[in-house]
Amino acid sequence: MSWGFPQIVQDHALTAFQKDTAFSLDNETASISFPVAAGDVTGSVFGSSFPTIFQSSEKISLMSSVKFQNENEHFAFSYPFMSIGNSWMPSMGFF
Repeated sequence: MSWGFPQIVQDHALTAFQKDTAFSLDNETASISFPVAAGDVTGSVFGSSFPTIFQSSEKISLMSSVKFQNENEHFAFSYPFMSIGNSWMPSMGFF
């Protein structure tokens, strides 16, 4: 009588490809203007010397990422083989 399963073999392969892209655009503008007319100069402390302020800002960001993965796996497993008597192949005692 014999017990056991001789062998298990498994092969596994995995291939993965990933690409990410990000783009960002930030465009800002600010403007402060106090136009002075002839009638406003008489009541103003600063008069026509008060400055006009203008500001502009632009930011561009670009990011790109590429990933590649390759995985190979080989698995082999054997159960113990036990034989009692004259049986030459794994069975539950039928041979």
